[in-house]
Amino acid sequence: PEISDYILTNEQVFEISGKMNKLEKILMKLKNNGNRVLIFSQMTKMMNILGNNNNNKINFIRMFF
Repeated sequence: PEISDYILTNEQVFEISGKMNKLEKILMKLKNNGNRVLIFSQMTKMMNILGNNNNNKINFIRMFF
C-alpha cells in the first residue's frame, strides 16, 4: 500500500471523528439559537478543515493576524 492510501479527506475527518461530529452539532445548535462563535486555533490545518467542511450550514470567516 502507498502512503496516499492512508490520507483522509476533510470530509472523512468529519465522518469518522467523534470530536468533529460533536463540534458540528454544537455549532449548529448555537447557530439555531442565534449565537455567534469565535474559534481560535494556532493550527492552520484545523482551520482549513473547519472552513472546507461546514457544508454551507455555517457562515465561516477566517481572520489572519
